[in-house]
Amino acid sequence: MNNFPEFEMESMGGNSSFKFSPIENIASIPEAINDVMTSDVVFKSGHTWFNGLALQNSLDFSEEQKNSDAGENYQTNIGGMVPKLTHEYLAQFNEMRRHRFVVQITDNNGNARLCGSLTAGMLFTFNQQSKNTPSGTSGFPYNFTLDHEDPSPFLESVPVLS
Repeated sequence: MNNFPEFEMESMGGNSSFKFSPIENIASIPEAINDVMTSDVVFKSGHTWFNGLALQNSLDFSEEQKNSDAGENYQTNIGGMVPKLTHEYLAQFNEMRRHRFVVQITDNNGNARLCGSLTAGMLFTFNQQSKNTPSGTSGFPYNFTLDHEDPSPFLESVPVLS
């Protein structure tokens, strides 16, 4: 145990980007040491990350620690929204709900986290909405969720989406 590490006063909230992969496309995930991974995910031949999109200021990340008689776990949630109700998004999201995922999310400070594993992939869910107000947005809010025994590790020396 140590003192709290010193921190910079500048800290931007929010998230800038994410990428995702179905767990069946991944060959291996490096082990985190002290909650940090120093190398990238290894994909099976012909596979790589898919780029995710979200409306500006809609991409959220949270990871809440829960304690119970059965032990502790972390409830991870990555959510966003894409605009407009279209058949292309409905088809894409219907396909995605049939898989489990590993998701890499990068915050506005440039810190990347890896969420999910080969044995505990994130679940994808979505809703459809078209609000009846001038400021309401028509689109698909979506979430990747996971209850897991360990917090999502940080990534070092991993290329970040621009």
